[in-house]
Amino acid sequence: MATITLLTSAAARDRENSEITLLSKSLTQLGVATRTASWTDTDAAELGAGDIAIIRTTWDYTSRVAEFLAFVDALPVVHNPAEVIRWNSHKGYLVELAGAGVPVVPTVLVRSVDGLDPATILESARGAFTTSDIIVKPAVAASARGMGRFALDSSLDLSRAIDHVRGLSDEGDVLVQPFQPDIADGERSLIFFAGQFAHAMLKTPAPDDFRVQARWGGTSVAYMPTDPELEAAHAAAAAAPGGAKSLLYARVDLVGPASAPSVMELELVEPDLFLSSGAGNADAFAQAIAGLVAS
Repeated sequence: MATITLLTSAAARDRENSEITLLSKSLTQLGVATRTASWTDTDAAELGAGDIAIIRTTWDYTSRVAEFLAFVDALPVVHNPAEVIRWNSHKGYLVELAGAGVPVVPTVLVRSVDGLDPATILESARGAFTTSDIIVKPAVAASARGMGRFALDSSLDLSRAIDHVRGLSDEGDVLVQPFQPDIADGERSLIFFAGQFAHAMLKTPAPDDFRVQARWGGTSVAYMPTDPELEAAHAAAAAAPGGAKSLLYARVDLVGPASAPSVMELELVEPDLFLSSGAGNADAFAQAIAGLVAS
């Protein structure tokens, strides 16, 4: 029988990790052989052809993305598939989603190799967006790292935004988006296992902040999505390489009105799946994984 290898980071492996613990327990109860390994300490060649690697808490990969993608490419069997991981590791996929007709937060992708003038880029964004505040963030990042909010109607903030774009573009590609004031009401995360909706969370930022991650003071509660939210999430997953059927797991983050949501992120690499936030969440994911072993 195949062994499931849950891939994590060295730091996540060495501290209490509720997601890995819960998932391992659920898999064991199903009789699925499971082990946990740090991707940086694992030789892809050691995995047998019948073994299955599943990317979970590899939360340090964004600082070593080329190395990580090479590692994923070398794995005999990996989920999500290597093609999906490569595509989703760069937030430029949002532009592709928009081109496919998926409702997404408007996104300007600034490719570092193009050498465009940051002032020109931001002036163009000011004309294209309906809000004066913008978000500037790296195209490869996680947990809101490197993200900045700037008011383009302030000369001081505009100068800071130009410097931020310039600094980020020295290291890689950059995204510029209109700030979403509805974020104060929360961002909705819809989680899917093997193409089926599993559960959802409402993530709310701390007062006077706009970042919903726990590390910035954000909180989360269980949430029941509306039909338009489910439709937007399904459309985003369907636009991934191979379509939704290729995805073992997916998290779609939505903002805006529940009746007309926009996709903020489509998380297919190492999203927090909120397995500890509800009874049965880990079991549902384990069942989807067990289906891989049986197929």
